[in-house]
Amino acid sequence: MGELELLVGVSVRPWADALHAFCEDHGGARVRGRVIDEDGALAQDADVLVVDDTSSFLSGRLVDRLHDRGVAVVVIADARHLGSVAEWVTRLGVDAVVPDDEPVDRIVAVAASLGSRPRSRQPQTPVGVPSTSTGRVVAVAGVSGGVGATEVTIGIAGQLDGPVVVVDLDLGSPSIAQRLALPLHPNLRSALGAHRAGQGLDDHLHRRGSLLVLGGPSSAGEWAGIEADDLRRLVGDLARDRTVVVNLPAGPPRAHPHGAVTVADVTRSVLGIADRAVAVSLPTPVGLARAFEWVAAVDGLLRGDLHLALNRSARSVYQRSEARSELGVVLDAPVWFLPDDVAVARSAWAGDGIGRGRFRRAVARLAKAVA
Repeated sequence: MGELELLVGVSVRPWADALHAFCEDHGGARVRGRVIDEDGALAQDADVLVVDDTSSFLSGRLVDRLHDRGVAVVVIADARHLGSVAEWVTRLGVDAVVPDDEPVDRIVAVAASLGSRPRSRQPQTPVGVPSTSTGRVVAVAGVSGGVGATEVTIGIAGQLDGPVVVVDLDLGSPSIAQRLALPLHPNLRSALGAHRAGQGLDDHLHRRGSLLVLGGPSSAGEWAGIEADDLRRLVGDLARDRTVVVNLPAGPPRAHPHGAVTVADVTRSVLGIADRAVAVSLPTPVGLARAFEWVAAVDGLLRGDLHLALNRSARSVYQRSEARSELGVVLDAPVWFLPDDVAVARSAWAGDGIGRGRFRRAVARLAKAVA
């Protein structure tokens, strides 16, 4: 490995000039350039970006793009507010935090320890900041439209131990907020704006019973400017201390555009961090064919286990046996039969969670396995 190369964010604090002088006098690293904005940070090759916690261009999106290039990110934090800064930059995914009252050789040492480390697109816990992740991500996807994935999402979320957040990422027709009779704003769009600014997300969540809900954008135009990486980071941060149940776009992850993002982008991004995935289909020959197609399309994307839920299943032992036989040929995953139940329709008209009945009992068994 050659000499460590640094990019240093411009700062009014003395650490930036002191770092530059230290590298010139003592070596150990070379300052390749000083940067004042995101474009400057991305325009030059280096091993590590060292930036002030007050830099206006520091964002989760920039951190991810730098990681893609193999560049680590070190944040110099105001020592008087180290705790709050560490919490914020953890959400951004930076690699290390150094208090501004530390000697500059400490900055060089931290940068050197990161300079040769492979970067990852997954959220990282910064050096010196303990991991607080105790949550999990459950992804629910309809293998095609109209299979009842929204009801399965709500049903699973209602059976999990709290706190539980439901996130609607159905690009084509987000409907969880409407289904639960919740306001359409604030929603995912406003939450992403707050998240990019390092602000909290609780003000953008609606409560329905024991659930917290983040509804999808209320119009197609609101998807403009949203990227799959933004959604992955937001879901990952929500899951640090709670369970997040994500309603994914319907259909296999092909490049069907919906505004600025695609079904493929969103599905791939979330499945990569999901602890469990539930594919929802119908117990018909066409439904099984769609399930095969979806499973084949996500092969290799799943981080966690896959479950298949056949919704609106009849009680017929014969039909269920035939479905299991067909699925067993190509699918190595648990299969769950969720019955048709008038309680689901009653709950939808009332804007409530799933009412008592055969569907809720079946979903409870699925949720227990997913948990």
